[in-house]
Amino acid sequence: MDSQKNFFQLLGDWLATRQTRRREAAAQPRSPHRLSGWLPSRGNVIFTLLMIALLIAAQTVGALPAGRPQGGDHKGIAPTATSTGTIAYQGRLADADGNPLTGTYNMIFRLYDAATGGVPLWEEQWTGSNGVKVSDGLFNVMLGSLAQLPISQFTNSPSLFLGITVGTDDEMAPRVQLGSVPFAVQALTVPDGSVTTAKIADGAVTQAKLSSQLTVPFEGRPGSYPYVVGMSQFLLTASHYCGGTCPQNIPIRTSAR
Repeated sequence: MDSQKNFFQLLGDWLATRQTRRREAAAQPRSPHRLSGWLPSRGNVIFTLLMIALLIAAQTVGALPAGRPQGGDHKGIAPTATSTGTIAYQGRLADADGNPLTGTYNMIFRLYDAATGGVPLWEEQWTGSNGVKVSDGLFNVMLGSLAQLPISQFTNSPSLFLGITVGTDDEMAPRVQLGSVPFAVQALTVPDGSVTTAKIADGAVTQAKLSSQLTVPFEGRPGSYPYVVGMSQFLLTASHYCGGTCPQNIPIRTSAR
């Protein structure tokens, strides 16, 4: 405190001396050339440096904000969730006359598997402190940030429709049909990269789906004949043949031999 007090006393004395000198200079006749008035004097430079040092010292001790919040409740920040489990949605909100609205509104978002009627498959409420902020009619929300959005909703339903309720009003009509982008989350159901029977449309791989150049791996073991891995029967018709590189002729025998 003593050092700060001495600093302010010195600053006050310096300002008083500077004002006295300026009054004395004003009483003297002025030169017709005013170029010196455009250049900074030594006193101005010293005063500017002192003020900069004072501001830096004030921010260091916490007397002035440093321009960045230091914790606390930051209202107005939208909730966050894993990106793969959310859907970005933007809309426009207007009154009955078509005038865009501005403010914070309670909204409820629901997913249906039908354009009208039906039971909600999923619901998320943006109310209270999580109310949707609307500016000049426009608003943005990340669906799934407050209530988990199950991937099963997209794997079990070929079409989904979004219903929106604002405040105490009835649900808006018509509902908004979701496009193909949200359904891309179905890729998360294949974590191992495998394609099983359940993931094939008709549950079968027919000859029409195979290439005409079919390659079957052979496996040979010491003291035994080569055999086709994982096959109980191996048939060759007159129009098909086997090809490969062998050190010598390899006979084809029955399983009994």
